[in-house]
Amino acid sequence: MNQREHQLSYCEICTKKSFSPRKGIICGITQEVATFNDTCDDFEEDAILKKRNEISKQARLQEAKQESTMGLSAFGVSNGSVAGIIYIIIGILSIGLTIFLFEVITIWSFILVIIGIVLIIKTAQSKTKQRPKKSKHADLLDEEL
Repeated sequence: MNQREHQLSYCEICTKKSFSPRKGIICGITQEVATFNDTCDDFEEDAILKKRNEISKQARLQEAKQESTMGLSAFGVSNGSVAGIIYIIIGILSIGLTIFLFEVITIWSFILVIIGIVLIIKTAQSKTKQRPKKSKHADLLDEEL
């Protein structure tokens, strides 16, 4: 978290905050962007706004989890790759059952398999984005300096 993000974590739930179209959230006392380092001496917490922010954050996290598992998070699945594997298994079982029982192939079975593959790919892509990039010359740096 950088300095501005740290300051905004206070300012967003402060009763004395104000807003400037050019600067964003500013102090209502100084009419400037926050300048404190660790804590603000004039900070007054808005309990209602803090609760709303927490509820909103939880809702965004829940929505992201549902999206990453295509709804399987309602059944306790929290990993997109696991959800993808489940969709692929259900799709393959559906293909087998419709062929065995009805001697037809349904498109829905293939759609389930495709959804599973897409979930696995999206999960793998998001994991590679989250990894910090290593410098090409990191091994050349002297750690004892």
